[in-house]
Amino acid sequence: MSMTIDERKQTAEAWVTAAKDRKLKIVVHVGALCLRDSKMLAKHAQEIGAHSIGALASVYHRPTSEEALVEYLAEIAAEAPSLPFFYYAINFMTNVYLNEAKCMDLAKKAIPTFKGMKHSSKEKDSIARCLMKSEGGKYEVQIGSDDQFLETLVLGARLPVMNSYVAPMFHRMIKAFDSNDMETAQKEQNRALQVCDIIKRLGVPNKAVMNLSGFAVGPTRLPVKMPTVEIQETLKQELTEIGFFDWIKEPWQ
Repeated sequence: MSMTIDERKQTAEAWVTAAKDRKLKIVVHVGALCLRDSKMLAKHAQEIGAHSIGALASVYHRPTSEEALVEYLAEIAAEAPSLPFFYYAINFMTNVYLNEAKCMDLAKKAIPTFKGMKHSSKEKDSIARCLMKSEGGKYEVQIGSDDQFLETLVLGARLPVMNSYVAPMFHRMIKAFDSNDMETAQKEQNRALQVCDIIKRLGVPNKAVMNLSGFAVGPTRLPVKMPTVEIQETLKQELTEIGFFDWIKEPWQ
């Protein structure tokens, strides 16, 4: 959201190109402050061969009903009629607090390409109700909350869409959960919680952790600030002390 439209198009093109020789499905986020920009990005995503698109709610002029939100999303999805469409629900960032399960029901009828949602909102009862609307997996409910994925596995979730640096932990967590190895599953969730706690306490952006993890993603853009050199050193030290850099190297396949 801090990138220009042209930059977002260039980024999407780079990801689609990089994915061609890999088993990767690129979902392009096309949410924007302006509906016309979102529609332009959706059309572009289809033109470059993305697998699917997703969008969050408008975050300045916010929808005040589920019907208004779905009407807004339907206009975006219509610009890419051959691509699956996902609603990105993250209410603590958008400040759009609606009934997400009702949004799913309405979207099924109003958006022919509707495939499901990325549910990053924290309310577990909302996640459970959305999973109840998934019709046995016909509609996906992807989970975007690092600190409570194990709980959502119990509810029936299967698809984590998390920060890339914790991916090995969540792969191992799912494998352990499926094997009824709850001790290992809890261990992996507790590891993720420790990482989340350090990030929150130090007030650092995820990019700071990604840069330390071997992903050269560069600095943030204002108003999000990168930590000082001193805080980055503290972050590295505390992640080292809990074993983070060893955890991400452990086998997960």
